[in-house]
Amino acid sequence: MSNVLDEMETEWQALIDDVNETLSAVEGELAQQASLDTGWLQGLHNSPAFSKLNADKMAAMVLRLEKFPVKIGDVIVRQNEVGDYFYVIKSGKFTVSQSAGPGDIKLLAQLGENDTFGESSLISGEPRNASIFADTDGVLLRLSKKDFEALITNASVTYVTANEANEMSNKGGQFIDVRRNGAGKVGQIPGAIEIPVNRLRDLYKCLEQDQKYMIFCQDGKNSDLAAYLLGQKGYDVVVVEGGLSQLSDAA
Repeated sequence: MSNVLDEMETEWQALIDDVNETLSAVEGELAQQASLDTGWLQGLHNSPAFSKLNADKMAAMVLRLEKFPVKIGDVIVRQNEVGDYFYVIKSGKFTVSQSAGPGDIKLLAQLGENDTFGESSLISGEPRNASIFADTDGVLLRLSKKDFEALITNASVTYVTANEANEMSNKGGQFIDVRRNGAGKVGQIPGAIEIPVNRLRDLYKCLEQDQKYMIFCQDGKNSDLAAYLLGQKGYDVVVVEGGLSQLSDAA
């Protein structure tokens, strides 16, 4: 076990070195603090959303982070609101709470330095499922939804052509149709599993970990999201470029 941990630490230090090298020619406060303080970068590396990023993507993300000072009592995210940022805690203490109704509030967790939060809503497109407020003064680093999607989701998705997907199907791979419920579905791929992306979190456990899956939707947007979510759960998934129209043409 110690050898495995040593290898992981060596790989992480190599990534940090590569990030610093990429940032070395860049001026600015975030580039400087990334080179001086790897603690919050370690927090990013531990987050499932960032664990697969290479040095170039990590450096690009660092340069897009915005410093966001907070005061004790500030509400950082509110339950049921639409997510707009991903956050890294550089300093301070924060509490996660969830309300089930008037007067029914549960304290779910406490977060501190190097912890991250906010990615779930950005990935799923669903409202925040909890509120987070500051127990102390602190400093957050935040990444906008647009930058998060561009840097994280796309960096973690593998694409294949319709012909390649059909070859995978012939070898035992399984198609998944992730078009949303009520989206006016037209056309079907024989044998495809139907799991609307908005129900993926409830239904993904019906899938098999040792199965290859080819994901498609109408235009690709929902496929990217589904592939990211399933990839974070350990499933072997790819996205069919061009979606249903390309599969239909290749049939």
